[in-house]
Amino acid sequence: MVGILGIGVAVALARRQRAVERMHAEAALADQRDRDAEARRERVEQAAKVGRRDSWRIRLYKIDGVLDQLVDVASRVLNQGPCTSAGFTALDLEDIQMRAERLAGCGIDPLKEPLSELVTLVGRLLDAAISSSATLDGSDLRAAYRLAVTQDRIAHEIRQQVSVTRELLHGEWGG
Repeated sequence: MVGILGIGVAVALARRQRAVERMHAEAALADQRDRDAEARRERVEQAAKVGRRDSWRIRLYKIDGVLDQLVDVASRVLNQGPCTSAGFTALDLEDIQMRAERLAGCGIDPLKEPLSELVTLVGRLLDAAISSSATLDGSDLRAAYRLAVTQDRIAHEIRQQVSVTRELLHGEWGG
């Protein structure tokens, strides 16, 4: 009787051990499937990003060009002093603003908000233009000084926003 009971216990332990091993094997297989699915998702996402990047190549180059122009405008305002409306016209600032606005709506979602912010900053800079006909008496001089300080601040904000936008551009471009 002890022999039969010993064999029964051994068989029961073997079955239990096999069931535990099967559960571990199934858990390991499920983990491997999850890792494989995640890797597939990442490959699909990367392929989609590369596909978008290729289709957006021209727009990304245009955005980069507008960012370069905005840095040039900001540098001119900071280094050469406040600008008049005629000075902004000579810098084609309104055209740059229109191109930035058009590019903000071109369908590159990560760049939409920062480009829209740049459009807003350029609008503020245009609004801060010093009148060409301003006389240099007391009130006009104070107003011109306030506008010059405003232009300086906005030029710094434009530089900062261009840096943020360029980081996003390079992240989207992949380099």
